Amino acid sequence: MATMPVKFKIEDYVVYPLHGVGVVESTYDKEVNTKPVQFLKVKMKESGMYISIPHEQASAMGLRRVIKKTEIPKVLKKLSEYPQKIEDNWKLRFQENIEKLKTGDIENIVNVVKELYIRNKIKNLSIMERKQYEGAFKMLVKEISISSNSDEKEANSLVSGKLDSLAGHFEKSKGHA
Repeated sequence: MATMPVKFKIEDYVVYPLHGVGVVESTYDKEVNTKPVQFLKVKMKESGMYISIPHEQASAMGLRRVIKKTEIPKVLKKLSEYPQKIEDNWKLRFQENIEKLKTGDIENIVNVVKELYIRNKIKNLSIMERKQYEGAFKMLVKEISISSNSDEKEANSLVSGKLDSLAGHFEKSKGHA
């Protein structure tokens, strides 16, 4: 069953997979293959770069609005839950995480953050995975910050606190193994 495309408005905060959080600054029309196409002009918060996305295909390309403030407790609860299984092979894990991040789905972002956080407790991450973790962590913090209308420092503390709590549970379970 096909889902209806989401209609985005100017000033909507959005998440674009692998790029992070941005804001729809404007729309414009451009002729593509002799047909008029409306594009969204999105300014990415982290890099300041602009991305143009065909409005009609934006949802299919993974663009979504940031989560609602009411969804934050659910996200934080998910962040506190111990991961089911963490792939041992770093190359497979890295590729799986890229696939998760490509979806732009908040639950996938949370899973990448917590799995790499725990994996780092077991064994230091490779440089590529460290960058992947940092990018996913920043994206999660920025989305929570915007959704909660708080500053990033506060959102960072919130996410870090949940991860520290998760690490505490991990350390206890490791000690009883």
